[in-house]
Amino acid sequence: MTQENIHKLPLTVLRNVHELLQEFEELYKLNTDIIFRNDEKHEDVLQFKNSYNKSFEFIITNPRLENRTVNYTCKLQPANELSFETQISHGDAKSIPIVFQRWIQIMRELDKYRTLLSEPFLKEYTDEFFTEFEFVDEDDDADPYETKKQIALYNAIVDLELRLKNQEQTEIVEEILKETSELKDNIQNISKGATKKRVAKIFAKIKKGGIKLFKDVVEVGYKEIIKAALHSGAENIGHLL
Repeated sequence: MTQENIHKLPLTVLRNVHELLQEFEELYKLNTDIIFRNDEKHEDVLQFKNSYNKSFEFIITNPRLENRTVNYTCKLQPANELSFETQISHGDAKSIPIVFQRWIQIMRELDKYRTLLSEPFLKEYTDEFFTEFEFVDEDDDADPYETKKQIALYNAIVDLELRLKNQEQTEIVEEILKETSELKDNIQNISKGATKKRVAKIFAKIKKGGIKLFKDVVEVGYKEIIKAALHSGAENIGHLL
């Protein structure tokens, strides 16, 4: 929200907005593998977009006091499982998170079937790397990695991008570079669980690009760099890069 809008709100509304933001901060951390938050200045309380289709969005706006209750306007697309249309609804701080979680479930199912139908082997490859990176038995913590591991992963991804840019710039390479760029930009905001899923998916897409691309870019040692970054931190990957 802009400062101008915040200054117009009475204390009761400000308190309610603050509580809503705290609840959505936790919900966001749990879902950063599928959505991103628009943090640019705007009049809305919150804006979320789907990571793979930015026309799919969830917007909370217009906090107001009505009969001693703070209500909000909520804009979401798709509206439900039957339609890609936009829906406008209204509710309070208790009902809006429920609507949001239903929308998240739609996002997850859309991504699941989109991947299964258009990229049938991607899930298999993603699961393979999830296991290789030793993520399977770890907790999917809702908090981001600590700073030293964020820096280590960032440096590792920069090195990976350099390797990718030295390859023939095919459609799949461009797609992978877009994914690495988004991960670099959001490492500090996304949960450990979401970070691991994104890393595994990036490697899965490299393998999908063909065994030559996989051999030229990843090699055996590069997976050790990623494991060292997320399990140990920056001081343990310098000699590997």
